[in-house]
Amino acid sequence: MAKRGENIYKRKDGRWEGRYVKDKKKNGKLIYGYIYGDRYGEVRESVLTFKHLGPGQQDEIDGFRGTFAEFAEIWLNAVATSAVNPLKPSTLAFYTGLMRTHLLPAFGPYALDSLTRDDVRVYADALFKTKISVNSARNVLGLFNRIMKAATDGMAFINPCNGVSFPQKDTVPVAALRLPEQRKLEKAAARDKFGLAVPIALYTGMRIGEICALRWDAVDFDAGMIQVTSTLQRIAVGEGGRKTKLVFGAPKSVYSRRSIPLAPSLKRRLEAQRAERPDDEYVITCKGSFAEPRALRYRFGRLVKKAGLGSIRFHDLRHTFATRCIETGIDITTLSRLLGHSSVKMTLDVYTDATPERKAAAMRRLDKLYPAEIMGPQAEGFDVL
Repeated sequence: MAKRGENIYKRKDGRWEGRYVKDKKKNGKLIYGYIYGDRYGEVRESVLTFKHLGPGQQDEIDGFRGTFAEFAEIWLNAVATSAVNPLKPSTLAFYTGLMRTHLLPAFGPYALDSLTRDDVRVYADALFKTKISVNSARNVLGLFNRIMKAATDGMAFINPCNGVSFPQKDTVPVAALRLPEQRKLEKAAARDKFGLAVPIALYTGMRIGEICALRWDAVDFDAGMIQVTSTLQRIAVGEGGRKTKLVFGAPKSVYSRRSIPLAPSLKRRLEAQRAERPDDEYVITCKGSFAEPRALRYRFGRLVKKAGLGSIRFHDLRHTFATRCIETGIDITTLSRLLGHSSVKMTLDVYTDATPERKAAAMRRLDKLYPAEIMGPQAEGFDVL
């Protein structure tokens, strides 16, 4: 719902209208720009972006006449440097990669106002026939829609993405370790000098970048809490994205900045590590400094092999944490906050599929509802399971 002072209103035709200040006349009178959309959230995002661009940047976007490639570069620079919600370096690198790999080769040389809904449909059909996943294709088309929406706000031509249906996201089953596998991995990690990251992930649900960026000053032993305030990522930079660099930044979203209570066993393990290496700045170290994610993944791969387990990703430990929480009866709202998800719906979408143990337990509870004389061994036509 629109808030007072946002200058966003619901029109009689059902659309949302947003207004922002473009410039001032010599007499001090304000010059306004207008943005229209079917959803309040989209209009609000565009209004905030335009509000915090300088007049020169606004003029570049508003009333633009040129190719898609030219506008896309202007738009990307505008949203990356916006004073409100500027793009994180990792997001900027991600958008840049999608544009250069997919959108610019397909639409780059064409005039912005010449693109039609049929062009989008043909491209979408071709994209979904390639080897990339449905989720990746949706990311490409979602970015294209966002760029075209910014291009068509208040303009005479219509966003060609309007009315084009995109397939639903892939639903990939969560890969969580079963309890015997978890115990086996924990034992192997306890004997490995680089194994501390395993119990941290299994008993906090932290992401690999959050664990790599974890400093000892974020671990409060007195309060029994870990403060998640930073993450470490390696992102693509430069032309073609062939070079990369490590970047410390804020967690994935505002909800990912969170406090996680320390499980007693993990607290003891961390206290022992701190006593053994009191001069370390980071909890997980490599050559006296932080360990970057790809180094930690390499170490983890060797540990998994040593433990005699199959193919396990480090991120599966986060899924395992969530699965154990569900199995022990932790409510979904609490779990969502521990994981740093932006909504409970996201948590439900990811963790709706139960483990085999939970499914079997559910069937045993269900079986107790039926009287033995009705569903006993003598029931005709039924085999005893």
